[in-house]
Parts: sequence; C-alpha cells; structure tokens
Amino acid sequence: MFYLFSDGYADQFGGDKGKKMKTSAFREALLKYAHLTMKDQCKALENYLSEWQHNFDQLDDITVLGVKVE
Repeated sequence: MFYLFSDGYADQFGGDKGKKMKTSAFREALLKYAHLTMKDQCKALENYLSEWQHNFDQLDDITVLGVKVE
C-alpha cells in the first residue's frame, strides 16, 4: 500500500482540545486501517475525520489516494 494525500486531512480542527489533527495522527489512522479493503479504508477514514471534527467546519480540501500493489 502507498498513499498520496494533500495536507487538508491533517489540517482539520477538532478533537478534545479543538486543535489541528497533525500529520502524525493522520499517519496513525492510515496504519490502523491499512489492513482493510480499499472501500472499508475509505469509510473508516471518513468516520475518523467526522469524529475528529465534531462540530468544526472543514477548512481545507481533503484528498487521499490509496494504491494497493499486489
């Protein structure tokens, strides 16, 4: 698996303290869901972001592209 992504996902505000997610938390999410099918990874990342943001608005565009090489 490899992923290409913009900074938009990690730049979203939310969490318990209303701060940015940061790249390290996004990377942990990618590793956590990497064993799932591509479709399930997409759903899991959408859910993760939704839970993170709570009531915060999306600030930036979000692009994530995952490629599975077999």
